[in-house]
Amino acid sequence: MTLGVVSAGLHFPQNNHNDRRMQQPWNTRTARVEKTPEGIVITRILAEVRQNLNNAVENISVSAEACGGQQAPIVVNIRDAMPLYAQTRHYYTGKQLTDFFTSLAILGPASAFGK
Repeated sequence: MTLGVVSAGLHFPQNNHNDRRMQQPWNTRTARVEKTPEGIVITRILAEVRQNLNNAVENISVSAEACGGQQAPIVVNIRDAMPLYAQTRHYYTGKQLTDFFTSLAILGPASAFGK
């Protein structure tokens, strides 16, 4: 099971378990992606940026590359994100989540309804 998207020109450093710092972040147009020393991928969706399907494909691809070739847990921070178009939301809930990630945590805005 593969995503079928190539992250052209992006370089992702190998995980060094002796280095306990957060790996240098990767940025997309709509997100910032980091990997903790424990192997957790953290994807923070940027504020005030409307995402489309291409952005979703790029964010999943970069987050998957941050896993370093192995499935990993992912935390997605959407607290400051704008609401998603239906097609973009559908892509984010698709099969690629189970292809690349072992578990998912979503940090949403503190409200009765969220976004």
